[in-house]
Amino acid sequence: MTENRRDRPATTEGKPRGPGKVRFRIVRLVLQNTLVLAGALVVYYFVPVANEDHRVWRLTVFIVGLGVLIFLIVRQLRKQLAAGSDPGVRVHTLITLLYPVVALFALTYYVMQLTDPTQFVSLQTRTDALYYTVITLGTVGYGDVHAAGQLARVIA
Repeated sequence: MTENRRDRPATTEGKPRGPGKVRFRIVRLVLQNTLVLAGALVVYYFVPVANEDHRVWRLTVFIVGLGVLIFLIVRQLRKQLAAGSDPGVRVHTLITLLYPVVALFALTYYVMQLTDPTQFVSLQTRTDALYYTVITLGTVGYGDVHAAGQLARVIA
């Protein structure tokens, strides 16, 4: 008699996965997500961009941020391919990638506004830029902060 797939215990590399291991994995994933979010917010709020003397610094931060995002995307893609059909890994990797993407786009919008104040309407602080990024990503678009310039519209 063949065993039904649902009747078999969940395994990881041939070993049964007990409730303790599942709980540990969930706690580890939540902690990892929290650390990535905190790191993205710390970098976002504390990277210096306000001074005109920081033009080279702004470009360097953007290029380094883009490089880090590319690295994270490749790393998460490898994790997803290695995970096979485990849906928990898919959701986790997407959420983990979302935080640095939001931070980089928000920082880009903020720097664009500093460079050319006509690019956005009502975007004045980093929190405004973060708010605009999340609202745009969620496709809500309240309209209180919006892109006015052509470059801002292209980036958004």
